Amino acid sequence: MSGSTNSNVPWGPQPGSVRIARPTASIEKAMSFYVDGVGWTRHGGFRNHEGIDGEFVGAPDVDWHLELTFHEGGPTPRPTDEDLFVLYLTTTQCNEIAQRLVNLGHANFQHPNPYWQSVGARCFHDPDGYVLVLSPL
Repeated sequence: MSGSTNSNVPWGPQPGSVRIARPTASIEKAMSFYVDGVGWTRHGGFRNHEGIDGEFVGAPDVDWHLELTFHEGGPTPRPTDEDLFVLYLTTTQCNEIAQRLVNLGHANFQHPNPYWQSVGARCFHDPDGYVLVLSPL
């Protein structure tokens, strides 16, 4: 790749932090899924920034987060079953999160890719239809 100036990393510069941003049809439902279900922390947010609302969620004390945005007339989420957010966790953590999600009314489903079943992963659709995979280490 041209333009890379970081010779210490074979694949290019390493980011200092990462934000994954995507639209949601309901910030409230998405926040319940990720905060109450997954157990993440709210890292901040904004209201009516040029008509857009947003929330930042992620694990505590990490340099990454998921940004959920909403605005009237904005993009509608259109995920497929290959739009995955994979968390590699201990089996105990996977089971605890899966149980919280089930208690909130989210059903575990068998992913069409047989790999996830073969490694004992648990898959859930978030309120917008994106797939959260809880994969044991």
